[in-house]
Amino acid sequence: KDWGLYSMKDLPTTSNKVFNALLQHLEPTQAIINQYIGEQNISPHTDAPCFGDSIMTLSLGDATYFIMEKPSTGERQIFHLRQGDVVYLSGEARKDWMHSTEKNKKEKFYRISVTYRTVRPTTGGLSTK
Repeated sequence: KDWGLYSMKDLPTTSNKVFNALLQHLEPTQAIINQYIGEQNISPHTDAPCFGDSIMTLSLGDATYFIMEKPSTGERQIFHLRQGDVVYLSGEARKDWMHSTEKNKKEKFYRISVTYRTVRPTTGGLSTK
């Protein structure tokens, strides 16, 4: 499966095992922490090719909607992303689909995301893969 939304809240007895298995599979070299306050959101994008084939994000704080869009077909899927949910993207979902979050309308919205990914080796600023 190229993508997944895993709710740690729904899997209390296995949540650490799921998270650790995904993290071990990914073998990240980078973790980025982003803070979203008020109306801030993530604009539609795909991650740059200098990053590895998979990314994983842990969502903390207020819930939001995670949106997957495939520009070549117009297909769109929306997921309710809650406190403790993990999004894992690889393969087609990582390369061919754009992802974003819905612009929040709550004034006191507060969310943190922790994104784990692998940075590919570079030569002269360009990815070697």
